[in-house]
Amino acid sequence: MAKIHYVYLAVAGGRVEYVGVGRRSGRYDHVDTHIRGHFSAAKRGLRANVFIILAYTRSRRLAEMWEA
Repeated sequence: MAKIHYVYLAVAGGRVEYVGVGRRSGRYDHVDTHIRGHFSAAKRGLRANVFIILAYTRSRRLAEMWEA
């Protein structure tokens, strides 16, 4: 199965605190790891209240461009 990349926002305290890129591949969804706090911003102390997925694409490069 092809990997699907996505761009997401992490909202904490009513404002966007982090913009990131993740991926889905088969049954394992990396969104779950972000929600459980296993993403790079969580390691720096951010605890997001809401995750908003903005877009899905098959191109990792395109997702990274959107993130920037």
